[in-house]
Amino acid sequence: VMTDHITNAVIQTANLNGLANDELAIAITGSLLHRIGSIDAYSFVNCMPKQTKRGILLGVNSLTFNKLSKVLQKAKKEATEKEKTFDQNVVLKVLHMCLSYDSTNVKPCTKEAIILFTTEKSHMAYIESQEFIDNDRNVDEEFTAFDSTKGRRYYRG
Repeated sequence: VMTDHITNAVIQTANLNGLANDELAIAITGSLLHRIGSIDAYSFVNCMPKQTKRGILLGVNSLTFNKLSKVLQKAKKEATEKEKTFDQNVVLKVLHMCLSYDSTNVKPCTKEAIILFTTEKSHMAYIESQEFIDNDRNVDEEFTAFDSTKGRRYYRG
């Protein structure tokens, strides 16, 4: 569900900024795949997510890169066998998006990656603020307690 929300926001932002069709395709692909490593990073126990040993030791970004690398190697081999082209630049742009969306180790450098990065960052800021409001103990007050991480109080209205 979160990926659908992020992908929709990436599409809207890409369209607002006039990305060409090929850039839009890269943006959509990267937004759908940027957290695919989560499949190996988490398991479910009694309907609750639990981080796996691989998730703890390698992290989602590494697992995403590993999973995508295997698929891309297979796709490149198949394209070569069928004498079809395999655009290495497109592959690099998608991988770049998947590795730079959180800007931990790799900074976003392409239009598509910057759109995903800013969309993801905005979404997480909203989620964190909403969680603070939901968990605030001053429920009878017009404003929440002070959120030191965001440097503000929130108005309940």
